[in-house]
Amino acid sequence: MILAIVALLFKLVGVGFLCVATIGVLRFVDPFQRMHASTKAGTLGAGLVLVGVAIDMATLEAILVAGATFLFLLATLPVAGHMLGRASYISGAPLESSEDALEGVLPRSAKPLEARGEAGFERRIGAMLGGDDDDATGADGSSPEARPEASGAGQAAPVEGAFAASGYDAVRFAIFGPDAKAIARRAEALAHARSVPLSGIAVIDEDCIARAKVPDPGEVIRSALAGTLAETQGVTAESRVPFSLTYEEGDPLALIPASDGAARELLLLPCEGWCDHGADLGLAAGEAAPGDKLFALAERHAGATLFVGTAQESGPVAILHDGSDAVQSLALWALGSGLWEAKEILLAGEPDAAHVQGIEAAAGENGLTLTRSDAIPASAGAVIMHKPPAGPLHDAGAFWQDRIARGFRGDVLVG
Repeated sequence: MILAIVALLFKLVGVGFLCVATIGVLRFVDPFQRMHASTKAGTLGAGLVLVGVAIDMATLEAILVAGATFLFLLATLPVAGHMLGRASYISGAPLESSEDALEGVLPRSAKPLEARGEAGFERRIGAMLGGDDDDATGADGSSPEARPEASGAGQAAPVEGAFAASGYDAVRFAIFGPDAKAIARRAEALAHARSVPLSGIAVIDEDCIARAKVPDPGEVIRSALAGTLAETQGVTAESRVPFSLTYEEGDPLALIPASDGAARELLLLPCEGWCDHGADLGLAAGEAAPGDKLFALAERHAGATLFVGTAQESGPVAILHDGSDAVQSLALWALGSGLWEAKEILLAGEPDAAHVQGIEAAAGENGLTLTRSDAIPASAGAVIMHKPPAGPLHDAGAFWQDRIARGFRGDVLVG
């Protein structure tokens, strides 16, 4: 009889905590206060109910299960609350408190996500596990089918417009390829250098699913993508700038590039790989090759695209000038944006006298040394050019960067 009364008391107190936590979630005004209330429901509320149930059942099995569950709640919920609170603080979620104890400790966006128009970067990774994402909306409240990017409507603005001033207002990187972690780390560093938002986008190519010759190809690709996402998680989890992640299934050529030139987004891409994420789809070697799709992403992006190289050495930055104003604008923009730490600039190609003077002036303003060169050396750390060389990624056994300079594996900036 006494044990039954004690068990009932534990249950009542636990349910009381759950009710108070529910009221707190409904009544508190900012996400930090609501998280404070909700964590009490998961620890004290649910924990006391478990203790009451264990006392009521009075069996060793019930006590062990209840104890293990209680310990699991205590070990996970505070950590989850801390991570959610940190993410909310960095993203600029409203803070009603008159004092900000984290000011100067963590970076914080001046505006919340919805005010910056970033609501379209929804965390839709749940869809990979079979969740329903039909009601997902973009930043303007439209469905994915209604967005210009998804329908193919709205072509990119003229590339020169994106280089009206040096720098970039956001960094965007595609999550695929064998060097996904290195690209995420590079993207985070570039975003942190200018204190601008960072976004990653993971896309599964619906065409790869349609052409696959294995059972349930969608799940095969999702499993491969999950491994790639796990590689980048350590980088993005510690992002020093506001970070958002998008997961989509559709046409990468419509979903990955940004169509708004006014947004001034720098897009980072790998030098190889595609949105099948390396999954074995049962296709022949030639049939599985992505061809020029990787380069088409850069062509459709309204701004600069940086193909992140795998070379470790930091050689000079080379400008492969074709005599066009487009390359001139891109080069001047890049020299003023501080994308690389190199202090030596090599100018190759066919620039006219006015182009040379403009680049010389930009190099001088940024403390760089300019040298004319007849060719691009393989030791170059980066190459600035109009677009990647035409042709497949691998042509007769040669990698596409070998068409710039044999053995070159540095960055390639195009626009």
